[in-house]
Amino acid sequence: MRHRAWLGGVLLGLVLWMGCSARPQEIDYGRDLCTFCKMAITDPRYAAEIVTQKGRVYKFDSIECMIAATLNGTVNPSDVKAYWVKDWQTQKWIQADKAYYLQSTKLRSPMGLNISAFATRKEMEDAKQAYDGLELTFDDLPNVIRQSNFLQRSRDHMRMMQMHMQPSPADTP
Repeated sequence: MRHRAWLGGVLLGLVLWMGCSARPQEIDYGRDLCTFCKMAITDPRYAAEIVTQKGRVYKFDSIECMIAATLNGTVNPSDVKAYWVKDWQTQKWIQADKAYYLQSTKLRSPMGLNISAFATRKEMEDAKQAYDGLELTFDDLPNVIRQSNFLQRSRDHMRMMQMHMQPSPADTP
């Protein structure tokens, strides 16, 4: 009897552990909204996700939105178990800290900082040869976001969107 209880506990623990996987979820393009900017996620080349320690998944329409969400407190960085980005060429998930990044105005991302992720250095170098740009690492991304004034521009944009969504005084009875 004791053996069965122990085995049941182990199986329950395994199920719970698997439920808190650090794996990304698939995105329903055109329907899922970016956690940061609230825009529909439409371009799989720039999609990104954060998986928390508790297994919650935050979806983003761009790499810059994912990083900005940790900078503005939308997602607490200490809660993050894994960061994921889509490979620009294959649209397969890769761990963000293992990716190679290129910032190029010729590769237009949804939020305009034009950061693309690549699974291998060679893929990134080939893209750099074709599209020019600046090589980045995952550790560079927070500074790129800060220096671009992206957070302030995003706050201003969201304020404007909220103002347009509120009914005008003429619309209220």
